[in-house]
Amino acid sequence: MTDRSRNYATDETVRKINAAGPRLSSAQYVYYFHEAEEPFYGVLHEAHWIMDAIPGLLEIRGTLTFAVSGGSASPYQISHVGNDEFVLLIDQRAFYYLLTLCYRLQSLPPLSEFLNTDQKEITKNYQGKYLLDITKDIVFHTEDVSDLLSGRVSRSVYQAAVTYILAHEIAHVSHGHLEFIISPNFAEFSGTETERNLTSRTLEMDADSSATSTVFDVFEHILRMRVPREANGEQSLAMLLRRQYVAGAFIALVYLDTLASNYQPKSHPIGYARFLTTSEVFKRIFEVRCPEAITIPDQVRSTMIEAFVRLSGSLGNLGHPIASNIVLYEEGC
Repeated sequence: MTDRSRNYATDETVRKINAAGPRLSSAQYVYYFHEAEEPFYGVLHEAHWIMDAIPGLLEIRGTLTFAVSGGSASPYQISHVGNDEFVLLIDQRAFYYLLTLCYRLQSLPPLSEFLNTDQKEITKNYQGKYLLDITKDIVFHTEDVSDLLSGRVSRSVYQAAVTYILAHEIAHVSHGHLEFIISPNFAEFSGTETERNLTSRTLEMDADSSATSTVFDVFEHILRMRVPREANGEQSLAMLLRRQYVAGAFIALVYLDTLASNYQPKSHPIGYARFLTTSEVFKRIFEVRCPEAITIPDQVRSTMIEAFVRLSGSLGNLGHPIASNIVLYEEGC
């Protein structure tokens, strides 16, 4: 195994997943390393360092690698191959869609000023549009991202978003969620459909909490490596990076809502509940580890929403609970 492929699933494992079909994954195809190395270099590069950076892969029992997939119904998923071997499958389209959203949102005022990135002109008219209509258009209908990648941009925003999503999936393994679901003990918590859905939502929220703390651990480590304690301006640089990685985690949640087809799932928490969990975990960590940063989650939220307000025309147009604190349920739901 070369250094470049050290975290990538072996050919034998990829062959096994492809041969098993829907029994092991929802992907139409999982790429071998030699197939993915050039066309999906960006996926490999980011996934490699993130998996290296996550502390002890959250002390996972067994082996965990990743592979690039295509045509997947689940953009990010864990495949349990067997014998304590797990593979994190990353749909290549979902990866680049997330990149597009992160770089576009960080270029919008006032978020661009807040994150110290360059403002980029947006030519489309989003007046009167819902928040998710705006993000869907950005994700699925941005034809050229070259301008978004130029000038002063923050890779930390995008990297934090990817870290959040990957760490969520890894938590399902490291926290024993997958083992629990197939164990006899699961029956005690799934006697009815309501109980089963509640248990599933609980596991998802636990994974979100873990993902949030992982983002903090990974980027605070980067901060310590990047900014010596005695350096002038350490505090301002530290606060800027914290703004950027919190923004990345929040954008990851908006992105997952953007991909969703069901906004009132029964076995998963709604997007707003996931946002509240993530925001609250950040606040609790900051309160203990760096109290000066405790207001950052609220600042990121309000600044990000203001960027959408400027696109749509008013707060009332956005129709998303992250902007209004209100969840609307259709009659009969």
